[in-house]
This record gives sequence, C-alpha cells and structure tokens, in this order.
Amino acid sequence: MPLYDPFRKKDLITIQETEEYEYVQAFIRNAGRRFAKCERIVSDGIDHLVREGGPASWMRVASLFGENSPLPHAEVRHLWMVISEIFKGEKDPDLRSKYERMTLGCLVRWQISKRPEQWVTYRNDSNKVDKFTEKTITFAVYKIDNNYTPHNAPKKKSTISGLSQRFASLG
Repeated sequence: MPLYDPFRKKDLITIQETEEYEYVQAFIRNAGRRFAKCERIVSDGIDHLVREGGPASWMRVASLFGENSPLPHAEVRHLWMVISEIFKGEKDPDLRSKYERMTLGCLVRWQISKRPEQWVTYRNDSNKVDKFTEKTITFAVYKIDNNYTPHNAPKKKSTISGLSQRFASLG
C-alpha cells in the first residue's frame, strides 16, 4: 500500500520518489555492504511502531533510534555510526547533527513507503527555528489510515459510448 501526503498537490509518495531523496542516496552510496542491515534496523523500528499502534510522531520515531530504544542497542549504534560517517567531513557539529537526523527521517519515510499498510503523513510546525535556514522546523507524523481517499486518484478515461450518453443526457 502507498504513502500519501494530503498537503501536496500530488498526494501519492512513491517508493522511487523517496529513494531519490539526496539523504537516502548519500546513505545508499556510503553504507556499502552494511546497507541491508541498516535497512532492516529501520524496518524493525517501524514494525515496532505498528505493533504499538497509534501515529508515528517524530518523537516516537526518534525514541526508536535513541538511547532508550526498544531495539537492540548495538543495532541502533550501528545505524547511527553508518549515518554519521556520511557527514564526518562537516566541521559544524550542529549542522552535522541536523544532517544526521534528516537522513534518519528520510530513511524512515522511505521504509514506510515500502510497507504493505496504507500510510498518511501530516506535517506539524515545531516551536523552533532552524538556525541555518531561519525557517520554522516542521516534522512529519505518520499514521496508518486505510480510510484515506487520495485527492488526486486517477480518473476513469472516457469512452465514446460514455461521452455519447453524457451529451445525450444534456438534452
């Protein structure tokens, strides 16, 4: 099932689209043979959220990969080690931390887009301003919603007979 973002003009978020995010691509390039393990760690975290139920807010997602994670600590450390290697050349520790968190967020979004459930993502503003862009920081909330109806669902193509009937009904 897909991932939808109702605040976009085209609300369907495809696996290919999420895989093309620059942070995901940087992760794929740098993870090498560790890629499959890291992908499984993120997927296991999402499995944990699904079992718990409720929306996957940024705080719940962050707690999955933080110090008090319910996942094996060695795996969480391994994931962060691989992510941090991508930005080891960044001198500013705050900017490096921002990039690392954004990478994890993109990996979570990518893995959610591959899941069998129908997910919907919403954005919320935080009360914080990004010191690098001076914009309000937004965060994603993901939830399984099998009742969501896409606002840009493909329309049925008209047939000749269908058009004839429609024009005939006009009088």
